Amino acid sequence: MKQVFIANSTYTLLLYLLRFPQQIDETLFVLGPSCAFTDLKHKICFELPADQKALKIEQNRLLHQVNSLLNEQILPAYGDASLTVVAPLIHDSCFYPVSDGLRDEVDFPNYVKRFPKLYGIPYKGEKDFQHPKIEYMDLKALFQNLSDENKRRLMQIYKVEQRVIQNLKNRKNFLITQPLSEDHVCTEAEKQELYRRILSNYEKGSVVLKPHPREKTNWQTVFPDTIIAPQHIPMQLLQLLMPKLEKVITLFSTAAFTAGNDKIIDFYSKDFAKLKYFTPAARVENNCVFQPITAFDVEKAYRSEKQFNWRSIPDKDGLFYPAVKQMTTQRIRQGFGGKNILPNTHTR
Repeated sequence: MKQVFIANSTYTLLLYLLRFPQQIDETLFVLGPSCAFTDLKHKICFELPADQKALKIEQNRLLHQVNSLLNEQILPAYGDASLTVVAPLIHDSCFYPVSDGLRDEVDFPNYVKRFPKLYGIPYKGEKDFQHPKIEYMDLKALFQNLSDENKRRLMQIYKVEQRVIQNLKNRKNFLITQPLSEDHVCTEAEKQELYRRILSNYEKGSVVLKPHPREKTNWQTVFPDTIIAPQHIPMQLLQLLMPKLEKVITLFSTAAFTAGNDKIIDFYSKDFAKLKYFTPAARVENNCVFQPITAFDVEKAYRSEKQFNWRSIPDKDGLFYPAVKQMTTQRIRQGFGGKNILPNTHTR
């Protein structure tokens, strides 16, 4: 083995596999739970401990296992430098961060100075942070330049079945859902109704839906005419397998930006303030506390980008949910310690 790769993100792993396909069989992959399913020749998996004592034990175990395999050699390493559990394996002088998160980290010059080179993806085109140490990757170009054998290998690593590839070929819209009910932003029924209204704007049978990894919703029963992508396959790989992809659809997920500058992004967060669960403070219903959503920095930061299409959530009945009409002012105010948690009806 000639290098090491470290990550707990299937997307970060994809970036490495696309950029360095010739290194795959010579790489020791040190992977977290999110990537444990992948089919790789040299692989060590680690856990994400919940407390400091368990963290120290896992760090020592991982360090011992890697050193044993590499005969104490310190090899060039790539991947995610922010994972605490792998900190003993990070040697700044020979570590090369590979991440879509560079858009956040490169705001800090000291971060760039730490490493010999960094790999990321274009996020805002010409507005991206420019530095001689940073190489921005074009995922579409990298994928197209792969040999047929390397493409087959990539599908094998991610366990992408041929039927999935065939189903994606003629779809042109890609919906990214978010764990709204799982994160207690709204109820499960509200989440499903929200996405029903969004999908009513698109041609039946044209959409691929990518669930968030933490979602528990059975979307196939909700949208039987929609292809529901396997949760373990990274969204960016699915998009590369959609040659006719035109639009990415989302409420406010910044993951939409990874689709490339040639794709239109339909954002539906503009009128989110109309919704029952847009509140300045938490709301309580049936003894369940729902978290507030009060701002959408995505719109503020990227409203000038011409490829972003700010859409309204279809709302023909005046209010998004009839349940709003049933909740009296007094009942709402009494629901959370007497505080005013009335829905914020102000729209941008």
